Amino acid sequence: MHTFRTFLLFILAFTLNTTAQTGTPLDPTLDQSVKEGLLQNPNDKGLQLIQSQQYSTAETFLNNSLKENDLDPKAYFQRGVVNWQQSDTLAACRDWSSVLALGDTATYILLTKNCGGNVHFGDEVMPVKTFRRALVTKPEPVMSAAEADKQTERYVDQLPEFPGGTEGLFGYLKKNLNTAAVKDGSAGTLAFVEFIIDRKGKVLYPHVVRGANKDLNTEAVRVIRNMPAWKPATKKGQPVLVRYTLPVRVHLN
Repeated sequence: MHTFRTFLLFILAFTLNTTAQTGTPLDPTLDQSVKEGLLQNPNDKGLQLIQSQQYSTAETFLNNSLKENDLDPKAYFQRGVVNWQQSDTLAACRDWSSVLALGDTATYILLTKNCGGNVHFGDEVMPVKTFRRALVTKPEPVMSAAEADKQTERYVDQLPEFPGGTEGLFGYLKKNLNTAAVKDGSAGTLAFVEFIIDRKGKVLYPHVVRGANKDLNTEAVRVIRNMPAWKPATKKGQPVLVRYTLPVRVHLN
């Protein structure tokens, strides 16, 4: 009897493990995206695990990938697929919102179809249509602080403000931009970095929308992601989430 009971427990454990590893077949829309991704990169481990329905293993792999690089839209998209297949809708919508925040507009379709037309950033929920309007400044070739303010799309009543205002912002960039990390010959060049300022003033998802070279782009993102909290934008007296574009210029000594 003891041996038989042990055998049954072994079968049960094997069945539960197999179920956790190989979930339900992919949603048709997601399946098409995964197949297209594999056509572009057949060696992508995340996509391989998803296609073979090894969702638990894929989740672990993608969590580790995002620990190494939390600004990787591909990893967020793939983890969103895994979360969706494991019936964690909110986590999937948050991951796909991260993809959108990092500049890939392809996830508009998923957010509209699967997430009720909303984007999710932490505990904040915003209609996709509103997020489209939430860009406070636009990346122009040359933009002073005064010109940036004029680009307001009237989404907000009060622009977000860096501690110490414009002078404090320029001082922060001058002090913290590591010019030694930027190639010679980059003096005067610009990198335009877009990011989110949430309702608490926290800077999220900085990414280059127009850059000069890899070194400058990397350094500009590093400096902006390490910024202190801003005074958030407001609309009708209430703090609101906005997207913001900031030009970062190199001044070599």
